[in-house]
Amino acid sequence: MNEFALLSSYALALGAAALIPGPGMTGLMFKTLNQNSLKGFIMLAGLITGDLIFLGIALLGLNWIGTILNGVFNQVLIVICNIYLLYLAYTFWRIPALQAQDNTSLKADSDYVDGLLLTLSNPKTISFYLALLPAILGTAPLELHLLLLIVFITLLTLLIAGSLYIAGAAQMQRCTHHPFFQHILLKGTALIMIAFAFSMIFHKIQPMLMWH
Repeated sequence: MNEFALLSSYALALGAAALIPGPGMTGLMFKTLNQNSLKGFIMLAGLITGDLIFLGIALLGLNWIGTILNGVFNQVLIVICNIYLLYLAYTFWRIPALQAQDNTSLKADSDYVDGLLLTLSNPKTISFYLALLPAILGTAPLELHLLLLIVFITLLTLLIAGSLYIAGAAQMQRCTHHPFFQHILLKGTALIMIAFAFSMIFHKIQPMLMWH
């Protein structure tokens, strides 16, 4: 596969994965809706940092750890991620709607850490970089200029996708100041987190159920 086809395939796959709603983009919309666009972009920086960490792991070939340990590493990682997603769902469910209006004391570094931890615990992100990415780029070592282009494409694609979510959330922001809309948004976000966690759990136990 030539370089253009390789990079195009990666950009399309990453763009599709980023635009499909998941815990990261859902959290980004929630942050923007209940606070402001600046907070959203700070959180987006954390999300992108998490993606770059997984990208680095995949490009360095550390995804083979899962194979070496007969899948134990991957299973443990997924369990930890699902526990964190369920914890986030519980947190969103318990937040009072009116609390979201009092955000003047929140620090920017907490928004960044929120985005980083959300990406590091996102099973969809883990699956993309540690499973799908090697299938797209192959397992052979890549030249330096290709590595730099992949990092640039990752940054640009995620920035565009995240900005679209932030812009959409900013347009919706007027109607969400009402406690009723905040209540619906919080509960909806919690349910999305729960759905992602249980979908990953079901994906793991389905082969065992079918075998029995």
